[in-house]
Amino acid sequence: MAWEPPVLVYIHQVMSLHHPQPQIPPEKQHPFPELMESVLKWVDQGVPRCPDRFHLRDITFEDFERVLDRLHNLGRKPRYDWDSKTHTAVLRMPSLLHETPGLWFVQQVERVVSPKVTDVSVCGTPLVVAGGPVDTQVGPSTGKGGSTVVPDQSFFLIQIDTDGEQVYVQDAPRMIFETSASESRRHIIEKVFKYLYDTDYGVHAVIICDMQNVPSQVNGHGSRRPFKAEIAVWVRDEFGLLASKHLFDECYGGDKHTGYQANSMVHGANEGSDGDSESNSGNQESGGDDSDSTSTDMNSTQSSYEPPFEPDARTHYRRAPEDPQRKQWIYCRSPTWIPVYEENVAGQEGPQSELILDVYDILRPCAQFPGHLITNRTISIPLDSLRDRLKSVVWKIRNPPRPRPAPFGLFPVTSSPHPHPQPSSPVEQSDRLAKKQRVL
Repeated sequence: MAWEPPVLVYIHQVMSLHHPQPQIPPEKQHPFPELMESVLKWVDQGVPRCPDRFHLRDITFEDFERVLDRLHNLGRKPRYDWDSKTHTAVLRMPSLLHETPGLWFVQQVERVVSPKVTDVSVCGTPLVVAGGPVDTQVGPSTGKGGSTVVPDQSFFLIQIDTDGEQVYVQDAPRMIFETSASESRRHIIEKVFKYLYDTDYGVHAVIICDMQNVPSQVNGHGSRRPFKAEIAVWVRDEFGLLASKHLFDECYGGDKHTGYQANSMVHGANEGSDGDSESNSGNQESGGDDSDSTSTDMNSTQSSYEPPFEPDARTHYRRAPEDPQRKQWIYCRSPTWIPVYEENVAGQEGPQSELILDVYDILRPCAQFPGHLITNRTISIPLDSLRDRLKSVVWKIRNPPRPRPAPFGLFPVTSSPHPHPQPSSPVEQSDRLAKKQRVL
């Protein structure tokens, strides 16, 4: 009996007969044993320049399934991006440093975001729950093996139906959190477009933590340049409200609707109402889309996929895959990427900027009462705790623990048998200083 690839529960498969898969020319196909050998070498040894990413090109979906199944049997669960058009997969094996921002944000959603959404909602009793790294279909279904992306963290909207049961409002997440540790800024922006436009507008906001000069887990040092982390919220609509796209949720409020409230804009940290955000407010009616009939002049805060790509731009556009004459826009909520932590830079201990979310990053207006909108929309998340966590993890990577000496008498001892004291991490040092001050 011929070997058949197993069905993997962590791959999203939608059966369709209307979109056949493109085929790989036989001369480009790679024998599976060679393919698997290269993957296992990456898993076992890491790639010095890019230890948490591995590219697979010209691979069939069936072989990709086999790779994932083999890794799963070895106890490895990589995250991946699968492009069915180009037959390309990118595997990622996240490190502790990579996971730190996403786990931090999960706690913020539980403590800050979900309670706020529940409190201010005018329809039903919404909750925001973390779904972890779940596969998310991007683009139209092409049958088995359609394009999917696995984010670092995903967040779903739950409501309570008439039977008192908790139900997921939609299949796709409402928010995505991604950590970019080895991807170029351009590549991560491309993923933002996929989330915001290629999920049938299911995702409302994408939070990106971009880390640069990441110390390597392989040798404890990696890049000698100072580590740096920045964060930003990316959305389709510059002001957050999605009513302009006629996106509504089913009514879960019944007769318990809060009274009518007028709409108000939400701005990013330190952003005024008359900033350069107004330059694109005309795009609101099309929900972030426009055509070439509109002005194509670009200023210093905008970028497109038509060179040059500006990594620090606040807005980007791409040509709509289904209609190249139309542009699709994404916007950074804050005026710039927000600094979180930069290694070896003094004076970062004080209060930091906040990450600003909008309740409409999660909610939609109610289909039954579309005029019932929320005014108290801003969700502010302090970044101090994320800075402290990154600072501690980076320090531990730079200062790996020294091996313990062998017990006295078993091996020649050329130095003191007592282990040298390890220097305290920056966070531990600040804690001790605070304790001394309290004692005094």
